[in-house]
Amino acid sequence: MEIFKKIETERGMVARIYSDFHLFPDSVEAHYGLNKALMLSDSAPLPRHEREFLAYTTSDLNDCTYCSSHHQKAFENHKNKVHSERQKLLFKLAYDLTTKPNKSVDYLKELFLTQGFADAEWQHAVNIVAYFNFTNRLAVGMNMKLEDGFEKSCN
Repeated sequence: MEIFKKIETERGMVARIYSDFHLFPDSVEAHYGLNKALMLSDSAPLPRHEREFLAYTTSDLNDCTYCSSHHQKAFENHKNKVHSERQKLLFKLAYDLTTKPNKSVDYLKELFLTQGFADAEWQHAVNIVAYFNFTNRLAVGMNMKLEDGFEKSCN
């Protein structure tokens, strides 16, 4: 299928988060497109290391070893620009939105903005946490195991 050729060409391999859904290629294409927009775009509001931090933190909170392993490796590949105060706020957002999503996070938005985050970065961060709560459930629901050489797709 064309989408799997595209993923392999762009990412170096087809991760199981896509290949395990080969019987539903429309969902794979949509999922891959959203992943590219949120995690891989050069024009995304948050820098790549903060995106990867949110991805692996949310995945850890969900006990999703599959996604956590992929994105912790990607974070390690991009972590040369970590800002601890921003990282603390990102962790708080991931924690609150993952563990108590029905509680208001309005105070967090205000805190983000007073700590120097832009509105677009706030929206991007919320999108990433929500996306990984979705993706973690895909991986856990399919009982995904790490691929040999998964690191190839963590660039």
